[in-house]
Amino acid sequence: MKRALSHARHALGARRVDVSTAFYQHTKHGHSSGSTRFVQSGKRGEASAPIAQTAGNAPRIDTAQLVSQVIGSRSTRMASDGYPAALFVDTPLDTITSPEALRAYVRRLFEDRSHYGAQASALGRTALEVASSSNLPPRTEAASAMRGALLALALRQAGITHAAAAQGALDRIASLDFDTPHTRVSSSETDREAWLTVRLLARSTEGFGILDALRTATSAPFKDDAHRTAFKTLLESADMLDPLPREVSALGLHDGAPGAVSLRAKLGGSPLRFDEHGPHALARRAFDAASARLERGRDALTPDQKGALFAWQQSFTEDGRGTELSKVRERLNKFVRKTIPRVGESRWKTLLPRLFRGREGSPLSALRLGTQGATRKTAKQEQERYRQGLRESLSTLTLSPEMQSAAVLTHARPKHSLVELAALHTWLELGGFAHERMDEEAIVAVARRAQQMCAELDKVKGAPQAVLDDLRRATARWATMTPQQLAKTKPFRSVAKRAYTPERLALWGKLARVPDDSPFWTTLDSLRLLARPSGPALPARSFVRAAAEGVFGEFGKPIGATLGTECLDEVRTMLKEVIENLPSSARLRLADGGSQRVSTSGLNAMTHVGVFPISPRLTLRASRSRETVVEFVHGTHGFEMFVGRAKTSQKQAGAGVLVGYDVEMALTNLRVGLATNVTLHSQELTEAAGVTVRVPHRLKPDGSGFDDKATRAIFWAVVEHFLDEAAQPHDDGANGSFNRLAELGLDHPDVSIGWTDTRARTSKRGVTVDATANAKLLSFGPRSARDPKSGKTAKLFGVSAGPSMGMGWEKSRQEGSMTERSGRHRIEQRYVGAGNLVQWRGGVAPGFSHSLDANGRSSVGLLSLDALVATVGLVDNGGTAKLTLSIENDKLNYRASTLEREELSGTRYADTIESAGADLVRMLAANQESQAHGAASTSEALADPLSLARARMHEYIATVRHNRQFNHAYKYGLRLLRDPAASIDMLTALAQQSGHDPDVDAFVHARRGNILGNPKAWVPRKLSIRERNSATRSPGLNIGVSLNTRTSTTGDHEFANLSVPFPVLEAIDEEGRWASSDAVS
Repeated sequence: MKRALSHARHALGARRVDVSTAFYQHTKHGHSSGSTRFVQSGKRGEASAPIAQTAGNAPRIDTAQLVSQVIGSRSTRMASDGYPAALFVDTPLDTITSPEALRAYVRRLFEDRSHYGAQASALGRTALEVASSSNLPPRTEAASAMRGALLALALRQAGITHAAAAQGALDRIASLDFDTPHTRVSSSETDREAWLTVRLLARSTEGFGILDALRTATSAPFKDDAHRTAFKTLLESADMLDPLPREVSALGLHDGAPGAVSLRAKLGGSPLRFDEHGPHALARRAFDAASARLERGRDALTPDQKGALFAWQQSFTEDGRGTELSKVRERLNKFVRKTIPRVGESRWKTLLPRLFRGREGSPLSALRLGTQGATRKTAKQEQERYRQGLRESLSTLTLSPEMQSAAVLTHARPKHSLVELAALHTWLELGGFAHERMDEEAIVAVARRAQQMCAELDKVKGAPQAVLDDLRRATARWATMTPQQLAKTKPFRSVAKRAYTPERLALWGKLARVPDDSPFWTTLDSLRLLARPSGPALPARSFVRAAAEGVFGEFGKPIGATLGTECLDEVRTMLKEVIENLPSSARLRLADGGSQRVSTSGLNAMTHVGVFPISPRLTLRASRSRETVVEFVHGTHGFEMFVGRAKTSQKQAGAGVLVGYDVEMALTNLRVGLATNVTLHSQELTEAAGVTVRVPHRLKPDGSGFDDKATRAIFWAVVEHFLDEAAQPHDDGANGSFNRLAELGLDHPDVSIGWTDTRARTSKRGVTVDATANAKLLSFGPRSARDPKSGKTAKLFGVSAGPSMGMGWEKSRQEGSMTERSGRHRIEQRYVGAGNLVQWRGGVAPGFSHSLDANGRSSVGLLSLDALVATVGLVDNGGTAKLTLSIENDKLNYRASTLEREELSGTRYADTIESAGADLVRMLAANQESQAHGAASTSEALADPLSLARARMHEYIATVRHNRQFNHAYKYGLRLLRDPAASIDMLTALAQQSGHDPDVDAFVHARRGNILGNPKAWVPRKLSIRERNSATRSPGLNIGVSLNTRTSTTGDHEFANLSVPFPVLEAIDEEGRWASSDAVS
């Protein structure tokens, strides 16, 4: 019974709870679950249903439906719509997957007057040889054929129509001057065609890889990465300064050589500064900086040139007021100059801006609310650490005399103390008890341990013989008992029922009077942290203390002393701890700002129908909130930090009616009733925009997985750079700050800086039913009505109050997207979802009304306020489907491109996985089979891999069923396969190489959608349980018009997971399951 009540209390504590008063609001969602409460698996029979492709009525995971939910229906573009003229022949690039297909494509693309098309065949072989030597992944036959087609198409788009001329242009590219290209112009028709082809290839990452391979194959490679990057920047900026005509016939004698572009753009003089104006100012600066680097090296660059190069490498193409580059500079400068230093300022100083406009927020101050579990490991890992800590602490704890067997001789009840001490020793030695309580095996171990401790007492000098004899007889009798008999024996009966946690050990220490300076207490504190990990937090300051410090300075220091330096050091230490411990799939969101709301809550008209009061009511509500946000994420793609602003606007319209009954009382009238309210329309729009700093994962040298340690170190170096900027005063503004960042990341391919826009829309409808009881408390104001018959009078205003309690149901639909157009590493994301929420609410909300008659039968409600109102979520059956595409240098990072289904119902999720987990079981079995070859024992090698995989699946399902909480979300994740990702990369390169011709873009978009919409392009990757904890504090006014400041912290981490091992997914990619025909609709 106690366990059931404890579980119920724990489950209730994990629900979302909103508490609102007239001057304060607080929201708490979830809590630290603790490793002691984790149930790894329950009774095997509860999750023992066979895992098969089909199962009863349980819902299956339909990948095709999941894809269509997020991506939408496949494109309706058909062959009858026509083939883009810019592509010349009607052969889709992603279908050219073999040398034969490439040769056929080249023969259609070029005229060949030689015998049997020998020149075109030779050109096709050359294109394939060059493409096969590209260093870009994947290095497969299909990818080489598509790259060869890109090369051939670039030659054709450069105006070359004959195969012999195309071969001549390829030979000329191999001898072009790539060391000082900004000084070269075309001296012949072949030169002109060669430079045009080079510029077309440099428009895409795939094309530039082909160009790199062509130069390497002809013994004229780039000197190093710096040379390669500067040359690519030069060509890209030249393409913007000197746009090529879309029509091939219009190319004429156009010289596309970089030197000719430089002459036409009048470049080549003194280094361009940050304040360069005019069309394509950034392209001019990038061209100038790339030329200087190619000619004189990195050390010769000015800070503004480094900034221009860095900006261009991050895919920024324009500069000026309102551009993404300008917004990135200003946001980063504001972050290091204002946002970070505000953590040390008095909160009173920014109260009014936050209250009325949501500005001047200090999100890092939200660290005082803790990290909400964001740095926690999975429950299984925490439980293993906790058990290991218990076992290791035994040797330290037994050094205290109070933990040794001789201590029981001084106790009033030696037998009882002996059993309790033996139980503590056994608990520590075993690494804890299952479910925190003794089972049959544990109770026998405790009896055996008590007998051993009794034998140790023989060595104690001066021990009372009678006590020793009594203990010997008792321990000998216990040794012969069964577990059931022991559980009924008096010393064990009370001891066995107790929960064994570090608090039980603390109670023993208090009763045994362990000295305060004993190592016992230090060890106990470490066990408490292992039992309930909480994560780091900034030292909290009370509201009164903060106000006093704002006026009088910090306590113990002179008046006027600042808090900045010490607080910044605290923030630095804490952020370093967060980044060093942030596990995979974890997120920490810090926000600070304000919200404003106007509502007609309480507006109603009261009349009577017979003896029953009827009160129709209208609810109109409009609100907005603005927050400054700092977010840290460790995702599948790598580490990232978001710095920006989020704004939310909500509009709601509803109507309802109260039907009640009046009860006459001695001093007042009591009105009881049932209020029903319907939400007719509710729409919420959330938009966030800001800078994302991202460091992608990199593979280990042996290819066995991601080098998490190296990625973490690079990410911390970037974050520390911003903290250093905040601590050191500079007077060169946003441009100077950006230039110093460029100094750090210019030659670092793993540092990405970009602008992120996110947008989410939620629509809701619902109904609430509340039971109310209101009593009129007082009336005030002048007399407003008089009954001529009875002589009764009524004053202008009345106040009534009373408790209310009810239930609400809400149906919602969500859709959202994240867009990034800049940064070396970008994320594209889209999600759709729907849900049903049931919640309980109750409290006291006084209302103000205006009487229309003296008898109180008619009145108009004016407004109500929340004296104390609480809302608790009970059931949430929502679900979300989300597509995430990770793009690095315009190529898909297929290992981090995912398609996820998230459920909030643990029961539904477990049923679905149990019935549709066959694919995942097969992949787990493949991993077990590969591990069996290196097994340490014969039994491991002979074990059935399929049975072991099923056992892992059953264990995960049992974990889901026995650890359900309201703050858990359950995920089924898919990963994009390598070969379909390669096809999408080639199509992206095709669009870029074609200058984003509208017809080509539409064609590529249709082909891309067909590939992503094919279920065969995806493979199961991971099952996981996400735990979310959040805390929000909103002091302010909530009377009719609401004005609140808002500080919140949200932490996400994985509670449990079942992942397909990295080598298995790599092996699936190598198998080449994807066929190009699958991509064709």
